[in-house]
Amino acid sequence: MNSSSDLPIEDNSLSQPTYEELLQKLKEMEARESLYRSLAENTSDLFYRTDTEGRIVFLSQSAYALSGYTVEESLGMNMAEDVYLVPEEREVFLCLLREHGRVQNFQARLKRKDGSVWWAMTSAHYYYDGHGNIAGVEGITRDITAQRQALETSVRQKDEAQRYLDIAGVMIGALDQNGNVTLLNQKGSQILGFQEPELIGKNWVKTVIPERYRSQMQQDLDQFFSGTLSIPEFSEAKVVTRSGEERIIAFHNTLLRNDQDICGILFSGEDITERKFTERQLRNSEDRFRTTFKTIPDSICLTNIDDGTITDVNDGFVRIMGYSPEEVLGHTTYRLRFWKNVNDRKDLIRRLQTEEYVENMEADFIAKDGTVLRGLISARTVELNGQRMILTVIRDITLHKRLEIERQRLEEKMVQSQKLESLGILAGGVAHDFNNLLAAIMGHAELTKRRLPPGTSALANLQQIENAAERAADLARQMLAYSGRGHFILEHIDLNDLLQEMMHMLQVSISKKVLLRLIPYTPLPAVSVDATQIRQILMNLVINASEAIGENSGVITISTSLRVCDQQDLKTLWIDEDLKAGEYVSLEVSDSGCGMDEETIHKIFDPFFSTKFTGRGLGMSAVLGIVRGHKGAIRIYSEPGKGTTFNVLLPVSSQTAQPLEIEVNDDDWQGDGKVLLVDDEESARRIGVEMLEELGFDVVTASDGREALNLYKSVADIGFVILDLTMPNMDGEQCYRELKKITPELKVLMSSGYNEAEVCQRFSGKKLAGFVQKPYKLTTLKHVVRKVFQGND
Repeated sequence: MNSSSDLPIEDNSLSQPTYEELLQKLKEMEARESLYRSLAENTSDLFYRTDTEGRIVFLSQSAYALSGYTVEESLGMNMAEDVYLVPEEREVFLCLLREHGRVQNFQARLKRKDGSVWWAMTSAHYYYDGHGNIAGVEGITRDITAQRQALETSVRQKDEAQRYLDIAGVMIGALDQNGNVTLLNQKGSQILGFQEPELIGKNWVKTVIPERYRSQMQQDLDQFFSGTLSIPEFSEAKVVTRSGEERIIAFHNTLLRNDQDICGILFSGEDITERKFTERQLRNSEDRFRTTFKTIPDSICLTNIDDGTITDVNDGFVRIMGYSPEEVLGHTTYRLRFWKNVNDRKDLIRRLQTEEYVENMEADFIAKDGTVLRGLISARTVELNGQRMILTVIRDITLHKRLEIERQRLEEKMVQSQKLESLGILAGGVAHDFNNLLAAIMGHAELTKRRLPPGTSALANLQQIENAAERAADLARQMLAYSGRGHFILEHIDLNDLLQEMMHMLQVSISKKVLLRLIPYTPLPAVSVDATQIRQILMNLVINASEAIGENSGVITISTSLRVCDQQDLKTLWIDEDLKAGEYVSLEVSDSGCGMDEETIHKIFDPFFSTKFTGRGLGMSAVLGIVRGHKGAIRIYSEPGKGTTFNVLLPVSSQTAQPLEIEVNDDDWQGDGKVLLVDDEESARRIGVEMLEELGFDVVTASDGREALNLYKSVADIGFVILDLTMPNMDGEQCYRELKKITPELKVLMSSGYNEAEVCQRFSGKKLAGFVQKPYKLTTLKHVVRKVFQGND
């Protein structure tokens, strides 16, 4: 007898039989039915089942005879590690099993409990749980020690054929020429729910084919057997199980022949019901996805993650980006300049490497016509045809962002306007009360100077008092200018004339290293402005420009122009409350200085903000107040290191420009007659009385409007009235109306710390004789009163 080591590794006699051999074996088995049944019940093969770790969880009763272990001893043993004699054979078995999911007729040497060795032939495969997951390995192991020496060939072939049929993972069966079942393996029984004896000899069509398909199926079988129709190698058909459930089977068909005559059909079948259901679900899902993909209004683009090649786009992409699908499919986003900043795509890819889903990422994109669009991105990676792709959904938020910026700008302007209004009210109120105090200080100082003989030592002190009061009055005027209620004496002037007049004064006010240029636009329409206030604007802007240039050489350019502004233009201005579209005269002051950043620009008009260590910070706020008071606006252009431009817009006047007014010397003028002075501030009344008496008038005083009316009715020969606007009990406006009812031709001079234009507008058409701004000096009062009396002449 040959030793086991002399036996060949592959025994061809144990190889898998052909279909023809299998059919022959089956016929022999049918002939020896009783013998086969006895052998099947008393087989000595070892049937086993393991879990996923290789531990034995089931073992047939033949285990003891083959291995020496009882079933109880075997449970829990590792099938691969504990019973294989040669590790290399074990590893080959495991490798084949992992690679193919099954092993057929694998021969190896195994160990018995007593240490002896036996040759085994194993056929095994994975089995699955109800969820489709691998649950372990099941197989049949046969002792072929004696068979390798000598085994009766017919018995061995019959056993091998039957074992193959029983452990096959697919249905295997056969039909005769009449369509009756002659063979069905265990898998077929499991699928159909019938035991093999229940189907053997039964008509296949009448038993397992749904009634609606029986006629066509029987017709096809008849044609197969007659040779008039070729049997398809692969086909799909529905069958009915014993429980009445319909299943879908994928068949592999072979005609069986006997001496060239067709004698039957051998088939194998796989239950693909779940697979077909899944495929149908996938198709439905894909159809829904395709519909959504095409019709969603956002731009959807499918691109290769590696090179950016576009593989699909939806209608939203076509509408938003302006490309047709043919223009982009197969091209890369780089070639199409799809991303304005390619680093945005790199950032998206980098995030997708660590994040499953990216959303709310903003980036700029370039449409076909070159328009830059702002997009809100949501993206994720997907696997398609073995390639990693990026599914990108882009919502066009260009308009939204534009509206958001506009909303923020309007909010900022509203906050700025409210802040200016609140501070303006405060500044105006403070300046109004301050002016009443300054009126007494300035008036008394001026009167005292006039009454002291020349050379008196006190004159120098009075002059200092007067200078300090003038500076305080200037501060009050700036506060009123900021509030928009400054002392405005409106004239219709040509702005070019005013600039020509000021050029010499401006030039001497700035550094000698700075070149001052004037570029006037002619002809320039008139503007209705207070020339003194416009001079203050120019002086502040030019001095600021000179300080921005510093010790360096530079250029300051003053230019004028005529602009037609629509509402969109006016929205870009610093202050645009109630501005109307139309013609504006532009006054522009630009410099080549250090420039400003955004933060400084937003603070430059704030009261008391200054970039200079010792600055008061009222200059630019006064500029803003004056411009607002003239119903104008300001625009600023500036960039660090590139200079600054202030653009002041003033509405065009409907009147013709008049020559600038020249002051008339009225030092020798004296008045006469009786005047009623009305003011709620006692100090203002006292100094007013002294000034009017100095001018030659007799003075009667009242502290409010009601007292003034009573005095006017009781005192004869009052020639004119100086009336304060803001008073308790009855204010100046109410008192004015009552006085005019008594004497319509009475001349009333209004006095206030507020804007002349604002005051005069309130008395428009009511024949107000004149206006005097608080605090006023004697010379100012003389000039205003003289104009009133000259109007009588």
